[in-house]
Amino acid sequence: MTRIHWSDVMAKQGITLVAGSNETMTTLINQLRAYVGDDVRISGYAFDDGIKDFISDDLIVLSSDLTMDDLVGHNLLDMKADRIVAKRTINYDYLDKVVGLPKGTRVLLVNDVKETTLELIKDLKTCRD
Repeated sequence: MTRIHWSDVMAKQGITLVAGSNETMTTLINQLRAYVGDDVRISGYAFDDGIKDFISDDLIVLSSDLTMDDLVGHNLLDMKADRIVAKRTINYDYLDKVVGLPKGTRVLLVNDVKETTLELIKDLKTCRD
């Protein structure tokens, strides 16, 4: 008897990831790949490269609200497709060190764009309250 795996007869489901930078895109694609394996086709776009293609897939993962707003503003996002807007979080392995800093300590916060930096500052202030 011959066994046929469903992936042999079905087209692979696809996920398209859109991020602001190439580095973020690569990191997030690698994280997605670790979760879904090779049974799902993953492609990516970064605003660093300029996006001219209309983005449509079985699932679209956007790295931030800003990314989604930019795509919608340029009419490049399939609004009928399933979408997830990622919510970045703080690496909890180091959160206690950050929150434990004495009040008034000057720190340098580095992030990819101003909007996500401001969101992270807001999140950190919430952790302190």
